[in-house]
Order: sequence, then structure tokens, then C-alpha cells
Amino acid sequence: MLSIDVLLGATFVVVYAADRFNIPPLDRSSTTAIRYYSAALFYCVFGLALYAILIQWPHLFTPLLQHGTQDTLSSWTRDLSSPLLVALLLTTLLPKFPALAGIDEWITKQLRYLAAIPYEVRRLSAELRKSDFHTPDELREKITAQLIDEGFDPADIVFDGSRTFQSLWIKSSVLMEHLAAWESHPKFTRFVGSFANELSELKREHRQLTPRVKKCLKLRRDLFSDAIKKVSDAVSEYQKDVQEQIEHVLEGIYHFISRGVLRCELTHSARCEQLTELGFTVQLVPLRLTVNHLLALFLGINMVMLFCFLVLRRGDLNPFNFTQVFVKCFMIASLYTVALCCAIYPKAKWKFAQSSNFRPVAFYLVAGILAVSAGVPINVGFRSLITQDLAAAWAEFTTVYPWMLMSFTTAFGIALLSDNKPTVTCPRSRLRWFEGGIQAVVGMITAWLVHEWLLTTAAPERVPDLAIMMLIASIISFAIGFFVPTWYREAPSQFPDGGKTCANQGPSRFGFSYLMNFDDQNR
Repeated sequence: MLSIDVLLGATFVVVYAADRFNIPPLDRSSTTAIRYYSAALFYCVFGLALYAILIQWPHLFTPLLQHGTQDTLSSWTRDLSSPLLVALLLTTLLPKFPALAGIDEWITKQLRYLAAIPYEVRRLSAELRKSDFHTPDELREKITAQLIDEGFDPADIVFDGSRTFQSLWIKSSVLMEHLAAWESHPKFTRFVGSFANELSELKREHRQLTPRVKKCLKLRRDLFSDAIKKVSDAVSEYQKDVQEQIEHVLEGIYHFISRGVLRCELTHSARCEQLTELGFTVQLVPLRLTVNHLLALFLGINMVMLFCFLVLRRGDLNPFNFTQVFVKCFMIASLYTVALCCAIYPKAKWKFAQSSNFRPVAFYLVAGILAVSAGVPINVGFRSLITQDLAAAWAEFTTVYPWMLMSFTTAFGIALLSDNKPTVTCPRSRLRWFEGGIQAVVGMITAWLVHEWLLTTAAPERVPDLAIMMLIASIISFAIGFFVPTWYREAPSQFPDGGKTCANQGPSRFGFSYLMNFDDQNR
């Protein structure tokens, strides 16, 4: 059984890891929710793995204590149990130990890179900056009335969406009006409260620009003529200076809007719905393998495994333990899902993972190794839920570790099949059946190898029937091979009409004709 000290220490490690990963707090609003929380989860898993290693082999952290400063540990800490001392080492005392701090910094940097922090918010801001801009009629009337009350000439109030001096100022005024509405918006109230200083600074800069813009527009009307060329040149220089300040304010607005959308909308589809609701002309090209895809596969694998456990179980498995069955189904589905993530997502980030003149065989091997590395803690973690004992779970894993070969071949196979291209002789419809069949054969062969391997590591009664193993592996592998490579290849062509369907949803309330392109080749 796990002791209270072990559980308490693990809780401290997870809490501190989650808090430390979000330093600075801007990180969460710098990328999408799925990317941030996935990276944060991996960071917490890394902390737990390191915690488990150090409490399992306590002699490993003795050298770390010797390399720390003399006053690092107070006298009372020497009376702590080993798990609590390790938890203290990995939380509040972590910066005082260069070896651990260096590893932690490197892991954090890599995970933030994979989570596109802060790339995603910069990319989104750049898209807003270059997008078209429209203002609905009711908002035009409101903004026009406000500017006239502030002393602007009606002829200077232009809503043409161009990059002229007047249009940029109108755009900034419209966007500031929307940001003011965010303060009472149910979804964005908390975000605005968290970034109240940034919003106040944007309001101050915009307010200070108002008299300068009004003055510049008046000078343009009164003095811009060939008769007074020198004065006109001076007005042009003044306008250029004011326009640069307007663009600076607009850049801050774009950044603020980007953070708000990324922070307050948790999923890809939710961001699309929110932008459409706000009035954006949205054209969305989703990720190569979306969360919905992964959830569909996860649930499908769960259903297959549950059916097989219920219908194909052997008589010696009675009495039937539903709790263990559900945990095992979730474990197997999680292992397959993680293997798919290791095969697909690195393709967008690592150059050596992308196919060029020759297939990236090295990446296929790396994908398989990543799937196994990520699968080990998942396997042990789920087994510990069944046994209620981490040591017993690890002992059990040492007898069934051949199952991890399934994770390796799944990641390897999907990474390879995803680089296929439809041809005239092998079009899309035929290719996906071919890929499903290939993956099913690979799954069956792997199941046979795992079965033979298990006979050498586990008791015979613990080894499932070979026919059942091959049947389950072939069904799941066929479904994965049939769907995943095609999903990966076809995501960029989600809108065969060039996005006209979404583009016809009407003018934007925020005013942007906005293309959120997640096709990694266009990043």
C-alpha cells in the first residue's frame, strides 16, 4: 500500500510542477488550451517520474544533497521521511541544486517549444494584423456619433477597411469598443481582470492619441495643397509619426485579442464558434489530428476492448471484476492514443521528421521509442490504480512489459503510413483500405510476437489466448490505419471551396476577415 508520506509528497510535486510550468503566467494565454495543458501534463508526469525514481532509489539523491549549499537543509528537514525529503528537493529547494535545476530548465524549454509558447499568440496577432476589416452598420453609427462628439469631422470618419491613416484610427476605435465590452462578457471577464494593467495601458495610449489624430486630420484638410508645398510636407511628416503610434496601439490590441481568444476558449471548435459569434469571417483549417479525432479513437478502442473483455473472456476470469476491466480498457486506449500523438505531432516541429526525397526512417524509430517511453508511466500508473500499490504495479509491469511492443509498432507504422501520397493508380479510397490492411497485418504479427515473449516473462495463466490477442490487435490496428493517416493528410483541404462556406457567414463584429491556418506547412 502507498504510504501517506508518498501520496502527500506526490501531491506537492504535482502542485508545484503545475504552478512552476505557468511561470510567467502569460504562458497559458500564449497558446491553445490543448497544447498548454498537454505540455503541463507531461511536465507533471516528468516530475512524478523523477519523484518515483528518487524514492525508489534514495541513494541517488545523496550526491545532490552533497553538492547543495551548506545551509540548504535546515535541521528539521533531516527528520523528514525519504518521500517528503524528495518532495522538498523537487519543489521549494529545486533552484538550489544546479544539477536538477538544469534538467528541469531544459525539460521546460522543450515542452514550451512543443506547446508553441509564445509562438501561437504571435502567429495569431500577425494574422489579425494582415486580415481584412469590416464594421457592422449598428457599430458604425455608434462609433461615428462618439467621434463627432469628440470633435472629429464626419468626412474624416472612414470605414473602408484600408490601411489609410483614417481607416487605421477607425479600426483602433472600433476594437477598443469591443475590448470595453469584454469587461462584462461572461467568458472574458476573468481574463480582462487578469490583464487589467495591459488593458488600462491600451486605453491610455488610445486616449492620448485622440487629440493628435484630430489635429492631424484638421491640418490635412486645411493645409494639404500644392500652393503651400513646404507646409504640406510638414503635415505629411506629422501624419507619419501619428500613424506609427496608431499602428503601435493596434499591435497591442491585436496581441490582447489573441491572448483573450486563446485563454478563454479551450478547444479548436470552441474558438471557431466564439469568433463566429463575435462576427469574425472565420475560415478554419484544423490541426492535422484534432482532439475530436483522438477522442473518437479513444472511445472506439474502449468499446472494442470492453466488448472483447465481456464476450471473449475465458471462463477462468470469473468472478468478473468490472472495475479492473474498465481500468484496463482505459489503459489500453490511452497507450494507443499516446502512440498516435508520438507519431503525428512531432512531424510539425522536427525537420528530420518530415518527408522529403527519402522517408525519415530515423523519425519512425524515434516515434516508436517515444511511444514506449510515454507508455511505461501510463502502464504502471493504471496498474497502480488496480493494485493500490506502486511497488506491486511496477513488479507486475516487469512481467508484462512485452506489451509495449504494440506501442512501438503502432507509432512506427502510423508515422510511416502518414507520409504516403495518393496516386492515380492508388487513389484516396483505395489507399486508406490498403493502409488499414497493412496496419492490421502489422498488429497481428506484433500480437504474435508479444504472445511468444509473454510466455517467457509471465506465468502461462496470465497470458491471453493467442487467437483473441491477434483478433483484437487486427481490429484496432485496422481502424487506426484506415482513419489516422487519411485524417493527417486531408486536414489542410477541410474546405474544398476555399473557405467560401465560412466566409459567407457575414461581416465581422470585430471586423476581421480572419484565416486561422493550422496547416503546419504554411506556418
